[in-house]
Amino acid sequence: MNVSISIEDLRAGLNLVRPCVSGSGGDITSHYVFRGEGGKVSVYGYSGKTFAVTPLPTATISDGNPFTVEAKRLDLWMKTLSDGGSVTLSLTENMEVHATAPRGRNVFQSLDPSTFPWWDKLFASTSETGKVRADHLHGALQHSRAFVCGEEHQMPHLCVVEARE
Repeated sequence: MNVSISIEDLRAGLNLVRPCVSGSGGDITSHYVFRGEGGKVSVYGYSGKTFAVTPLPTATISDGNPFTVEAKRLDLWMKTLSDGGSVTLSLTENMEVHATAPRGRNVFQSLDPSTFPWWDKLFASTSETGKVRADHLHGALQHSRAFVCGEEHQMPHLCVVEARE
């Protein structure tokens, strides 16, 4: 797959997905996943607990094979780029992603994107059960924080906030 997008738009998309990508490790949780469907490209993230996806509406693609890029390395490379240009990400046959920008080029290793837990079809099958104002939800979660254990590895059953009824 070849993806072409402006540096500003790619940076904005990655900023939205970054909180849901693991900061370390060599598995799929530490990678951004790029997938094109219907002529549109989206970037996905998964940390093992949280998921994120954002469309890249200004991106142009050719071919539809998804690929991954290590988030930490792509973020560092993006910091070296100045606004005003565009980035092209190209997947090769040997699972390398060639990133080209006005200031140079970089090569990233792609993992097998079939190992990514695609949740978007599951999400599409959900139904709305209610609405909550964002500030009310934030307040409820802030209040609940004092009653939730912070040691997930020792007491995972006490590290959850549930909403019922």
